Amino acid sequence: MKFEPKRNNLIKNLLNFIILVSFVLGAIDFLIVKNYFRAFIYIVITPPLLLLPRLLYLKILCRIYRYSLLNMLESFAIAIFVSVSVGSWWLFASPYEYDTLCHFFIPMLIAIMLTFAIEIFNSAQNKEKHLNFFIFVFILTAIFGVLWEFFEFGVDNFLDTMLFNGHNQSIFADTLTDIIADIFGAFAGSLIVYFKWPKWQKEWRNDRI
Repeated sequence: MKFEPKRNNLIKNLLNFIILVSFVLGAIDFLIVKNYFRAFIYIVITPPLLLLPRLLYLKILCRIYRYSLLNMLESFAIAIFVSVSVGSWWLFASPYEYDTLCHFFIPMLIAIMLTFAIEIFNSAQNKEKHLNFFIFVFILTAIFGVLWEFFEFGVDNFLDTMLFNGHNQSIFADTLTDIIADIFGAFAGSLIVYFKWPKWQKEWRNDRI
């Protein structure tokens, strides 16, 4: 029987702390900065999204995968939160292409996370690589990225918030750049999963099923 890694309490506690930080940032935005839209994102949207990997694992994926997968998924959730928060407060309005980098980095991580979320509903041959399955993950992640860009465009264009457009860029140019970055990020994440899938299955899949 293989050794089964235990739950990484450091990652668990760090994620819990970041959820608390999200509420604090939301309160600062609401009470001091008066950025009500970002406060809504921090207080209402972000905490459930940060908890989603944990809930998905405990309800479904724990029957198939070891805690190592949960550790990775929560690490990704932390990385996404930190990258977006740093950008939202400082770097999205900087002359650096941080926004474009985030639109590559985040879909790459989401593609990997989606693979495990969707794999539970895949056919019985879960341990084998299926090219069509990974193409589906790429397309689904890219669609999410494009839908998010429409959301960003709508917020900046109709609410006149200017929360998302890059430094010295029009909303249209920023949206187009981000869509391209989203697609490349989704492709990179799908490619990583395609080549790492056999190793991950061997290391993380439970032998009891």
